[in-house]
Amino acid sequence: MNGSERRATKRYVIDGLLVEIDGVVHETVDVSTHATAVVRRAGIDYSRVKGPFRFTCESISDLNHPISEMKFLYERAATVVLEYVILEYKVDRDAWESVLSRHDVRADVVPFEDVFA
Repeated sequence: MNGSERRATKRYVIDGLLVEIDGVVHETVDVSTHATAVVRRAGIDYSRVKGPFRFTCESISDLNHPISEMKFLYERAATVVLEYVILEYKVDRDAWESVLSRHDVRADVVPFEDVFA
């Protein structure tokens, strides 16, 4: 895993997607094919996260996956960014990205157009 992800890859916002970290459920802010931003929970040392790890979503079963590895990248204010590996998609990130993109709540949002350029 590369500790310099810096949120450069495509990120998806998925309603109801949670991450379990050592039995503690976290809301996701967004997720890419290899990192997720979660809402910080009090009393957890994210620099020393330990498993089990799991993505869960009550409404979308395609998103329910165990995470084989998770590593702290950085934190800002109320958000923590963690790198992860899903065992089934360790080689084929395209399949996982397809699942994420199908459920992105921003998929139909049209970007603002700069009318003053």
